[in-house]
Amino acid sequence: MRPPSRSAAVILAGTGSFHRVVVVGSKAPLLGLLLWTFAQTATGVAAPTVTAAAHFDVYSDPWLLVQSPAADGSVVFGDHVEASARWRIDILSGATHVLVADAISTATRFEETRHEVGVGVGWRGRDGRTLDASWTTSLESDYATHALGLSGGSDLFDRMAHVQASWHVSLEHVGQSDDPTFGEDIRGHTIDLAWRQIVAPGTVLSLLASGSRDRCGAAIGCQANPYRYIGLLPEAGAGDGVLFALRERHPDERWRGALGVRAAHAVGASYALHAGYRFYGDSWRVKGHSVDLAVARSWASERLILRLEGRATTQAPATFYRPRYTTSSMEPEAPAWRTADRELAGLRSLEVATSAALRLPRLGALPPLLATLRLARLWNRAADFAAQPERNSWVLSGGARARF
Repeated sequence: MRPPSRSAAVILAGTGSFHRVVVVGSKAPLLGLLLWTFAQTATGVAAPTVTAAAHFDVYSDPWLLVQSPAADGSVVFGDHVEASARWRIDILSGATHVLVADAISTATRFEETRHEVGVGVGWRGRDGRTLDASWTTSLESDYATHALGLSGGSDLFDRMAHVQASWHVSLEHVGQSDDPTFGEDIRGHTIDLAWRQIVAPGTVLSLLASGSRDRCGAAIGCQANPYRYIGLLPEAGAGDGVLFALRERHPDERWRGALGVRAAHAVGASYALHAGYRFYGDSWRVKGHSVDLAVARSWASERLILRLEGRATTQAPATFYRPRYTTSSMEPEAPAWRTADRELAGLRSLEVATSAALRLPRLGALPPLLATLRLARLWNRAADFAAQPERNSWVLSGGARARF
């Protein structure tokens, strides 16, 4: 890219659709030391550039609490090679409905811990050319996933544009803690494409495209939960009560695609505006539209950046989703596909968030730090999902990143 204007930090800060923030913790210095030692051994070059960070996210709603400490780091040695590593734990606790509310409204308590580790290596060349490879493993008591990612990019047109392409393949295994004989495998492939263009001084336009395909086992299908059951209810006038409790079952294949556009524009020396739109569709006829807007303001030569943002989303339900699954009590017939997944119902959501990034100068022997904090409020509505028609949540994230 062409050297950015003075407001580049304001323009580029937080332009992604997913935010993960950071908090200093005991793991980050150790991770940085290990990466520094690896670089020393591999290259024999003194004082490589080491970046280390720690993260802590908290998600809370009436049904679920997720606490996620994490750490990541990278080492750049020479002018071309970068190695990275990351670690994360998700500690989940809460309650989930056994059946849809029309059938049984009780809930079961659960606690889970998910461990995730990843490593990566990258090459940086001239004209913004990059090649990266990564491996991620996520493990919990009844679920495991392994993912390989490859990506490459390059600057074009005298650094006025940048193109990026990536491919990811995932191998997942779904188990069931109360049934050691149960197991299903999922194979997924995802391709992402991005084009970023400087269209005017201080204005950047990005075009994004993504496509994926999942092939799953036939017992429960793609993204189904082996613990979730559906209440099969009698038709009106055919009796009362639940006829059957059926395991959730989805189709064993799913194609997904998304198209998006994003724009960032500097207003004067200290303000920047962000806007984006994303369309999503899949082979289950789930369709979604998302619009987001944000404004950022910098002070003190961009040492402090504040950001206010909002996002609105609407989604149509999957073709096989029903608020109630019914059948005749005389001739019960189970639907081939059935779900109690709220994410496959018709949804509307609104998110409002504020965030801050503060660059702290070097103090004595301490390296300079980038400290971040983000607070978000989410309102979710699923009018035809009787168990949880409303689900509102808070997300609090914070952390720091240091470069040695």
